[in-house]
Amino acid sequence: MINVNHVPLELLKKAVNLRNCSRRIFIALCNCEEPKSSSAVAKLVGESRPYVNMRLNQLVEMGYVRERKGEKPREKLFEVVR
Repeated sequence: MINVNHVPLELLKKAVNLRNCSRRIFIALCNCEEPKSSSAVAKLVGESRPYVNMRLNQLVEMGYVRERKGEKPREKLFEVVR
C-alpha cells in the first residue's frame, strides 16, 4: 500500500495528471527520503524492474523525476523534482 499522507500537496496535484501506472511509481518515489534505484522502486510498488525503469524514464522526460548517477558504475538513481 502506498502512503500519500506525507506527500506535499503540490506533488499530489502533479500526480493527478498521471496515468495510474505512473502515479503509483511517482507517489512511491515521493515517499522516499533519498534517491532510489529502479530496482528499489520496483520492490516498493511490486512491479518488475524493467517496467518500473520504463515508467521512471517517462517521468524523467515529463520533468516530474530527476535521474542522477549513483556511486556504482552504471547505477542510476531517481528522485522527485520538487
